[in-house]
Amino acid sequence: MFRIGKEAVALSRAQRLHALHRIIPREKVKQIVRRTGRDQAFCARLPAIFMVYFVLAMGLFCKDCYRQVFRWLKSWQRGSVPGRSSLCEARRRLGVRPLVELARETVKLLAKADIPGAFYRGLRLVALDGFVVDIPDMPANDKVFGRPAGGRAPGAFPQARVAALCEAATHVMRRWLIKPITTSEQAMADWLLGLLEPGMLLMWDRNFLSYGRVQRVIAQGAQLLARVKKDLIFQPIRRLPDGSYLARMYRNAIDRKHDRQGLLVRIIDYTFDDPRRPGQGKSIAC
Repeated sequence: MFRIGKEAVALSRAQRLHALHRIIPREKVKQIVRRTGRDQAFCARLPAIFMVYFVLAMGLFCKDCYRQVFRWLKSWQRGSVPGRSSLCEARRRLGVRPLVELARETVKLLAKADIPGAFYRGLRLVALDGFVVDIPDMPANDKVFGRPAGGRAPGAFPQARVAALCEAATHVMRRWLIKPITTSEQAMADWLLGLLEPGMLLMWDRNFLSYGRVQRVIAQGAQLLARVKKDLIFQPIRRLPDGSYLARMYRNAIDRKHDRQGLLVRIIDYTFDDPRRPGQGKSIAC
């Protein structure tokens, strides 16, 4: 699954192709194709190395058909363009493994210290969130990913749920999971938390907040900034000069009653006062 941002859409075709080959050099693709054994089944017209770039270009030219993407990649080549069935078969022959290994070796954190909004007091800002995408209405997708439940009938399309750990400033999706629509974001987040590194400041929405996940963030050596649900109880231990206060987060009400295994946290209450922002006047704690 590939996503393309608005910035990339604004680039010309030549700029997109230049960036593709600059970021992903041919030698790296060649090594991965050889390592995964995809160079064994040779096809002179649609070799595995070309098909890796073809699949990536489908994300860069997501509004174009298969044959047009082929023309963009081989604009200098005169002659007939392979049929859609030939391109589909070559893509199936390539498989998933070369692209998985390419992603692992290519996708890196990019933010430097001089990029605005990339760091806060020396901590790299990262975010954890999820979203849902419609996928082609095919029996295989229906079986693997499922459809959203409706009042009278299932949804019109199968859907996949995606959860990702992203670098806030550059929007780089450092790692991601793609699961059936019935899988919760919280369950997917538990795996992604294992990718946190010391020196990171993680941000997430209130639905991810739990005692166990906060423990996991601390164990990874990272810091956390999270919204808090209103039904959680935090008793102030000490007020700070800026109006925030220190409190303890407990696993359950019994641990709170006996004051055991509490995690020391800082609570910040604030109110949206910008009339141009949604939720203006709403009080929030984090």
